[in-house]
Amino acid sequence: MLEMARPRKGGTPTFTAYHAARALNLLEGERLGRQRLARSLGLGEASTRTLLEIMGELGLVEKAGRGFQPTSRGRELAKTLSRVIRVHTGTANPIPGGAAIILPNIDPPEDLTSVYKIRDYLVEEGCKVAVIGGTQQGRPVFPGVEGPPVTYIVEAVEDLGITGSSTIIFVPRTCLPQAYNAALRIIVERLCK
Repeated sequence: MLEMARPRKGGTPTFTAYHAARALNLLEGERLGRQRLARSLGLGEASTRTLLEIMGELGLVEKAGRGFQPTSRGRELAKTLSRVIRVHTGTANPIPGGAAIILPNIDPPEDLTSVYKIRDYLVEEGCKVAVIGGTQQGRPVFPGVEGPPVTYIVEAVEDLGITGSSTIIFVPRTCLPQAYNAALRIIVERLCK
C-alpha cells in the first residue's frame, strides 16, 4: 500500500495509501467511474486515473462496464485494512473537527519516547499536529498529556467505545491521509519485529 504512493516517473503523486484504501471501500459499495471516484476521494481526475492504473496493475481493481470494482484480492485487502486500522471522523475528538486513527490490539505508547517515535512518523508524512496515546484495557493512556486536555481525551475515548488495548492518534481531518500512512508504517514495523 505504501509503495503505491511513492514517486514513479514524474513528480510525487497527490494520492496516498489512505486514498487507495478509501477507494477500495467506496468501490466495494458500488461500481464507480473515475470522475465520481475522484470527487469522493477529493483528488483530481489525473491522480485518480494514475491511482486506478496502479491498483489495476497490482490486481486490486478491475474495469467493470463504465466503472471500476475491487477484485477478490482488493476486497480481501480492504477487509484486512479495516480490521487493523479504524478511521473515525465523528465528534469524539480532542482536536475540533478532527479525526481519529485507531489501531486495535496495538498496545499504546507507554512513555514519551514511544510517543515521539509515532510523532516522527507523522511529521515525516507531513502531519504536524496530533494527540498520541491509546487505551490499556479500555482506560485512556496518553503519556505527557496533563491538565484540561485530559478531560477532552477521556470523553473522546469513551465516545469511541474502545474496550481493549489500542493505539489512538487524534489529528486534524486535513492530516487524515498522512496519519493513515503513519499508521500503516507503525503496523509494518510491529509485524517485522
